[in-house]
Amino acid sequence: MDYTPLTEAIAKSELNNAADVAKMIQQKVADMKEAEDALSDIIPDVHTWHKKFSIKELEGAHDGVQKKLTHWASKGYSNTELKDCLNYEIDWVKNHPKYVTDDVAKAAYGKKLKTVEFNIIAEEKDAKLQDLIKYNTKSKVYQQLIAKAQYALANLTEENQAKLMPSVDLKLKQLEYKKNQLEAAKAKTKAKNAAKAATSSTKSTASSTASSIGNTATQKTETRDAFSLSWKEKKKEVMKMTGVTDETLAGEMRDAVNHFTYQWDYEIRHYQTGAKFTSLHGHSMENIKKYAERCEEFIEKSPKWNGGRTYRGIACDDATFQKLKDDLANGNEIDMLGTSSWSTNKRTSTGFAERNWKKAGDKMLLFFTDDPQNGTSIAYLSHFGDREHEILCSKKSRYKIVDIWHEPSWDKDGYYVKVEVVK
Repeated sequence: MDYTPLTEAIAKSELNNAADVAKMIQQKVADMKEAEDALSDIIPDVHTWHKKFSIKELEGAHDGVQKKLTHWASKGYSNTELKDCLNYEIDWVKNHPKYVTDDVAKAAYGKKLKTVEFNIIAEEKDAKLQDLIKYNTKSKVYQQLIAKAQYALANLTEENQAKLMPSVDLKLKQLEYKKNQLEAAKAKTKAKNAAKAATSSTKSTASSTASSIGNTATQKTETRDAFSLSWKEKKKEVMKMTGVTDETLAGEMRDAVNHFTYQWDYEIRHYQTGAKFTSLHGHSMENIKKYAERCEEFIEKSPKWNGGRTYRGIACDDATFQKLKDDLANGNEIDMLGTSSWSTNKRTSTGFAERNWKKAGDKMLLFFTDDPQNGTSIAYLSHFGDREHEILCSKKSRYKIVDIWHEPSWDKDGYYVKVEVVK
């Protein structure tokens, strides 16, 4: 904004003229603010960009982005599809510079991407809540928890998510925990009734069979669900499954495995492979090292999985995929870059790969094997209970790729990778 006329008028003591010039400047400022406000629906921090570009240039960038967004809206894309489109567009603008305002366009797409990512999270929370609402129970506590979760989710916005999202997650977790408590109580009652109906001979046979299964060297079925055990009971179960008699060590194993399934796996795996990393959740290097070691100790001492096919889903870039194809051609052994999570449920692993697929050009891979694994079922320790049907495998595990083939039915560019366990 040029203030020269006002400065000259004041210097010449032309106060009437100064007042007129001041009004003119005031009007120009108002007009500029109005023009910036008109662009702020798509372009973030417009005033800062206006210091570098004219309103006309910013309008050009605004209209270009708006055109893309309108086109995607006309296609009826879901938020997940919009996320893919936005990531692709941001990469395209970055790698194919064309206009002086390309950085403005990238910022605009980035702003929309944040909104879409929030919408995806909100949809997932709502879907989880709706599923919990369907649970048939007369429990007043459960109904109260539903009301609290509904209220928390209804008040969640993109602007306040940093503050309110932990509250929403807590309400859903409390609701889910209560549901599992109710189901466990039902199952307990049902088991008691069945026990009363059984003969003493049947009871004796069942007890003997249960004892023999508990002492086998390999697992044929998955372990008990985490939600059916208290924290203290989980430690006792670790001692039973591993033969560890030191309660402190058993507690650390329990904590390590539970943490690996929620928020610690990134840190643990990066520590194990020697890769540079920064903790995503503020975990200390001392604890990361301890839990990495405890996870491996736990796997080593636990019964090994021999209950059938296991899956592992990942997403990777084209270079990583090409290396896997080279490993297949050359008969090379591969590892999973640290302690790895597998599942007996194909849908769980496929969903994990899909959630980690980030941009066009990435591959969605589903590893699977029918061989016994150097790993153990952790349903009784997982943060997610038995929903993920998780088998935790050692960082020492080695595999050979038997075959790779494309799966055309998946939305993303997906491939099956059949492997055999070497050790």
